[in-house]
Amino acid sequence: MDILGPFHCLSGFTALLVVSLETVSPAAPPLIPNDTAAGPITLLLLIAILFAAALILALIATAIVAVLLLAGVASSSFLIAWKNRSARTGFRAAFLQCSAAAGIPIGIVSFQLASWIMHLIVSTRSIIVLGTITGAAGGASVGLLLLLGIRIIAKRLNPRPQQGFPL
Repeated sequence: MDILGPFHCLSGFTALLVVSLETVSPAAPPLIPNDTAAGPITLLLLIAILFAAALILALIATAIVAVLLLAGVASSSFLIAWKNRSARTGFRAAFLQCSAAAGIPIGIVSFQLASWIMHLIVSTRSIIVLGTITGAAGGASVGLLLLLGIRIIAKRLNPRPQQGFPL
């Protein structure tokens, strides 16, 4: 009488399975050790690579926008100076355009902070549009005040009268 009973068959089947697995050719070693699961180092490396790629693309896009903005300011200032036949008018136009462009991000950030502080529920699109409008207007106003201040300082340094419209 067999002592193992029905388990004797199972142990024989297990032995047959083990023998058959040993006779099959061994699997090829993995190319990367332990490549069955991505470790934390691999994930951090992947995140770092994606972050660096996004940062590079953002810098390229920012550079393209800056070049286009510079070309627009330079060409329009040149045309204004050429039309009025005055280099001073061209520089004044360039200064006002640059101050208005510099005021746009300041306006967007200040509008976002104001809506956050006052707990306003405003969409992102509204924040960008209203921030752009108020920032450009504020930047142009500051530019005009700076031009007026420069003119006052120049008048005090050089007291002789000037021809034409003063500003």
